[in-house]
Amino acid sequence: MQIGIIGLNHHSASVAEREKIALTDNQKIELMQTIIGLGAIETVVLGTCGRFEIYYVTQMDHFQPIEQKILKHLKNNFKIDADLYQKSGFHVIDHLFKVSSGLDSAIIGEDQILGQTKNALTLSSDCLCSGKILNKLFREAVSFSKRIKTELKISETPLSLSYIGIKKAKSAMTLTEDTIITMVGLGKMGNLAIKYLFESPFKTIYIAVRNPEKLSQEILDHDKIMIVPFEERYNAINKSHLIISSTAAPHPVIRKSSLNFKTQTPVIVDLAMPRDCEQSVYEMPGITAWDVDALKEVSEENYHKRQSLIKQVDDLIFDKSNECLKWIEATKVDDLLKSWNNSINEIKGQTLDILSRKMDLNDEDLKQLLDKHLESALKKMIKKPLESLKTMDNSVKREHSVQLLKELYGYE
Repeated sequence: MQIGIIGLNHHSASVAEREKIALTDNQKIELMQTIIGLGAIETVVLGTCGRFEIYYVTQMDHFQPIEQKILKHLKNNFKIDADLYQKSGFHVIDHLFKVSSGLDSAIIGEDQILGQTKNALTLSSDCLCSGKILNKLFREAVSFSKRIKTELKISETPLSLSYIGIKKAKSAMTLTEDTIITMVGLGKMGNLAIKYLFESPFKTIYIAVRNPEKLSQEILDHDKIMIVPFEERYNAINKSHLIISSTAAPHPVIRKSSLNFKTQTPVIVDLAMPRDCEQSVYEMPGITAWDVDALKEVSEENYHKRQSLIKQVDDLIFDKSNECLKWIEATKVDDLLKSWNNSINEIKGQTLDILSRKMDLNDEDLKQLLDKHLESALKKMIKKPLESLKTMDNSVKREHSVQLLKELYGYE
């Protein structure tokens, strides 16, 4: 088998390109089922504000044709103009470990990616699109990432997009006791942002959400927070100095035609993917608006911290990736060995039945002795080919040999 990845991220594609493929969970499920229909054995789709990636497993001989089918499907159905990166084998595992560790994120060590990686596997598993290989790799990546985050304290400094967004907003304006803020939506990013805002002075924070009953009691009880219906969000936005938006809407929820600011030089921080603000909002005179790509350029300390941590973690990831690759290689032989053992048990059982009819095998000791010798004799038949497969250096040759043996034994 071969593992592959096709994707784009904040390094390779603009936020406008990534918006084209910012999918809901139902759309991800539909895409994964399509990929299985194209011939992949397993697949997991990982989508965040900074990346969209398809991990998949195929038979070795089918890898390139299926890779081309997936690329064609993405280009035709999502009209992607950006180049999609493609990796296979060891490079997929290495990439996944760096992604789940937060080392490939726009904000080094950000915590959300770990949960997003777990959720991606859960979604795939629930719709029966993941299997033995990707289940193992994603679980190993999550466990490894938890360990290095603890050991290296990657997340000790709160360098999340929300933190960077608030930090950048503070550099453009001064938060005072008269500052009015509006939060549009309050998902994970918004919840992080509001915690950072609590550390600064402000007059009022309006929260415009569709389901206020889902808000925490701490927020509902706060004397400077006012909840407004989502449909009335512009009433709050237009009298605010700072607007932070982080909904999961598939379309813009802040449109230029509804904006009529009563404040001077308001600041908008758009944490959503796809973006909550339509493009024309970013082009309005007299306002400052940033999307997630603008935020990633904020911190020079983030860049230096990234380089330092990557150097520390690279060797660990390299060793762990090689360990996982060896495990994948071993599974190719393990599947054949399992089939061989099933055949041995079947032949042994049939032989003992025949002997029982021709001999008196009421003696339990004799029966166990025959069972033991039959199994030993049959296993000698597979010992040499099994050793050859396990010591074979050429993975492609091993794959072909395993496939040929399966066909000859009728295991396919």
